Amino acid sequence: MDNSRLQLGNGSKINFWNHDWCGSALSSLFNFPHHVQPNLHSTVSDYIANQQLHIPWQLQQSFPSLISHVTKVTIPIEEKQDQLIWKHSKSGVLSLKDAYHFTSPARPKLDWTRFIWNAAIPPSKSFMMWRLFHNRLSTDENLASRGFLLPSMQEGFFDCSRGVRQGDPLSPLLFGLAEEVLSRGLTKLVDEGTSSNIQVLSSFFARYAQISGQVINP
Repeated sequence: MDNSRLQLGNGSKINFWNHDWCGSALSSLFNFPHHVQPNLHSTVSDYIANQQLHIPWQLQQSFPSLISHVTKVTIPIEEKQDQLIWKHSKSGVLSLKDAYHFTSPARPKLDWTRFIWNAAIPPSKSFMMWRLFHNRLSTDENLASRGFLLPSMQEGFFDCSRGVRQGDPLSPLLFGLAEEVLSRGLTKLVDEGTSSNIQVLSSFFARYAQISGQVINP
């Protein structure tokens, strides 16, 4: 009840003394003893007549500020039920968006997000950059922390029965893996001093094309 309050309708379901209907519970405002509060059963409707509040003179004398508290509330003209409303919205309705923002901690706005999530940038590239900034890329370290085998540390090959569609977020990652093989292979040839040998290069690219499906344009 800390984040909600009762909105007065006909007053039949609102306890005059114990419910928060005029800003605070009247029993708390006037410091009623706790053992007395459960015995207070009068409702707001007991003090309403002709769409107006009528507070007995005896109560006004006993609690001089009572009138100033209860007159803060407008008595509805039309007949309607009392209802529980959300304090933190103008309409009093608790939406899913309001609940999310209320329960989620406030997060600082990041300036770089408007450059990444941009209509001029393909979503697949934006998603990849978002993962990069949040350290969510499938690096060896991240994969190992999740219990996966390290792809770059494995030997041999594995079969791939199907590809991915163009624009799929996995597409640049798979392309990066294939190019890593090409890059390492060329580096190895340079280190061995055989990169200038046409036959060696031709054999290397033929083998790479067989494995990756990528061929050199004629």
